[in-house]
Amino acid sequence: TNTDIDWSIEFDPLDTANPIVPDTFCPGTALPQWHKFTDKEKAKHRQAMLSWMLSQILHGEQGAMYGAAQVIQSVPWTDGKLFGATQVVDEARHIEVFHRYLDQKLGRRYEINENLYVLTEFLMEDPRWDVKFLGMQIMIEGFGLGAFTLIKNIVNEPLLKSILGWIIADEARHVNYGVLALSRFYQTELSERELREREELAY
Repeated sequence: TNTDIDWSIEFDPLDTANPIVPDTFCPGTALPQWHKFTDKEKAKHRQAMLSWMLSQILHGEQGAMYGAAQVIQSVPWTDGKLFGATQVVDEARHIEVFHRYLDQKLGRRYEINENLYVLTEFLMEDPRWDVKFLGMQIMIEGFGLGAFTLIKNIVNEPLLKSILGWIIADEARHVNYGVLALSRFYQTELSERELREREELAY
């Protein structure tokens, strides 16, 4: 993370002339009070919103690391265990980067969202490796991949764009592996009842 990412890039998350994210990305703009805010208050809202989003991504990466570690134990084939080991390393690197960015660059960090916490806890407790894959590789990682791409496209800050570019490449690999592994397993190993159960879980 110290060689691939230029941490010397400086920016002001409260810059009013060059907002870190556009107003169209801020839910607060729909409220009547938004137009009564000063430029500095609007900048604080943008900083808080981006910090909250990246904090949830940080917590999702923590869950993904634990989930990948559990998959190493439970997945039945060696290739799956080897890939899971590389994913644990990827997720640990993502955690380090987001933690550092939130603390050193944005200056604030939030607790995990309750819905994300409930989903993560459920996946951690379920003993079935394919359910962990479905939840982590497809649902959480897939959501993360979309969120990373969206933020990268709208954020007005080169350091975060660079970070997200690296992480998107990792996440795309994780999601693709989940699709390949589950496609083979679901087509050959599960009954109709078990497939419906997985569909209901995903829904």
